[in-house]
Amino acid sequence: MKPDDHPEIAAALRAAKPDPHAPADLETRILRALDHHRRLAPAPRALPLWPWLAMTAAAAAVIAAALTLATPPGPAAVPVTSAPPPTAPAAIPPPASPESAVPDSGDGALAVVSYNPLETETRAISRDAIRAARFLLENLPSLELRQQ
Repeated sequence: MKPDDHPEIAAALRAAKPDPHAPADLETRILRALDHHRRLAPAPRALPLWPWLAMTAAAAAVIAAALTLATPPGPAAVPVTSAPPPTAPAAIPPPASPESAVPDSGDGALAVVSYNPLETETRAISRDAIRAARFLLENLPSLELRQQ
């Protein structure tokens, strides 16, 4: 429906413009009604905490029980007895090269050798640091090239 279809309605709407008149105390009455409504409305209740704690504890108990039942039984415990400490093998100096890592005792049997793993790791870290420094020095551009 177009506005040109009914010119008499359009003319009547244009001629009778509403005159909004609000009473002077309208704003105060609205604010008073809102305040009264707020006082009458019940305060929102906080949900109790204990049901959530109980459900969490129950869920943890169910999970613990499921894990306990699902875990296969381990080997039986070995009883501990008092025995004299084993004798230490003769001190053998650490090998100088990897080829001599397992020394031959002379009769065809291999000797038992124990090394300090911390010393081995310290040597490996030192060797890696030297290699990394060498790599950086060889592959990074020098400051002299930047100045030219």
